[in-house]
Amino acid sequence: MSFFSVNLEGGAPELVNLDVIAQAGGANRAIARTFPVTVTDGILDVVFSSTVSRAMIAAIQIVSPTSARVSTTGEDSKSLIELYPNPFADQLTLKIIPLTGLAYIRVTDLIGRVVYQATQRSGEEILNLSGLSKGMYWVTLQTNGGVIYSRKVVKQ
Repeated sequence: MSFFSVNLEGGAPELVNLDVIAQAGGANRAIARTFPVTVTDGILDVVFSSTVSRAMIAAIQIVSPTSARVSTTGEDSKSLIELYPNPFADQLTLKIIPLTGLAYIRVTDLIGRVVYQATQRSGEEILNLSGLSKGMYWVTLQTNGGVIYSRKVVKQ
């Protein structure tokens, strides 16, 4: 058994004595938990406490709010990012308006393994993800302008 607790930003614990194996339905399986948190000092404080055995965290992903509009770093301009359909069967369409320069696309499974990566050169890119198994994935993109965007998607 592996139990652990998680505390973000020093408030009330987000997880207390989570039994990872029971929640995931067996050993060596991933689970995902999402917690909204407000960071006021520019540093996200995360405390993991193992309460039984040695619980292991294989990946943690920090994303900005799920709003489709994200601000480019250090600039006042905005980029509109669209990712559809979600859920998808074999292909996802990714649009960045406007796209100046390149965008780097990475798709990872829930335990953080990169399963697809590409460079987007135009404002619209169709991602062929037919080789992926059914399940949840993270699509993360970073543009030359500093936009970092991440969205959870589901393959049917």
